[in-house]
Amino acid sequence: MFVLPSASLISIDAIKAVGLFDQRLSGYEDDDLFTRMFSEGYRSIYVNVAATKWRIYGSSTSFSPRMAKSRMIYFKKQLELFPDDPIFGVLWSRDVIGPRFMGPAFGEFRKATKEGRDLSIVESSWAEVQEIAPVLKSRTRRRMRLVAPIVRLLCRNHFRGPARALARYAIR
Repeated sequence: MFVLPSASLISIDAIKAVGLFDQRLSGYEDDDLFTRMFSEGYRSIYVNVAATKWRIYGSSTSFSPRMAKSRMIYFKKQLELFPDDPIFGVLWSRDVIGPRFMGPAFGEFRKATKEGRDLSIVESSWAEVQEIAPVLKSRTRRRMRLVAPIVRLLCRNHFRGPARALARYAIR
């Protein structure tokens, strides 16, 4: 989902009705608000006119540890908001939520290992990938269990290219 409040006209009553912005979030607060609004039945109308410009810089919130923390809070909220319903074959966590969050999490891990970042950043990004993996398909979960200790060992010993390759294999 990609809806920006700065390009939206929203009734304050609608925002209050769904509980305002979640102040624990940074970078996912918009998605969270709109998900809750749509889940409560509020609708939107799309107008094909650029209303704002969005710029991303290396120092943007999008690339901060705060954003990664926010991503995991929002990931857990999504799992609560959209529980799986195996009776009807609806597996939100496996088919929608997990893949949506694995992409950015793996991207952070990939970037951290490529740029030779501090080991603590590499390890925290790998921990995020591992936290998301249990909701994915069983094949991915099995692969993650197999490669997780090896990836951790490779990262600690500065063999980050092979660690990246193994991680990529596990999540595909």
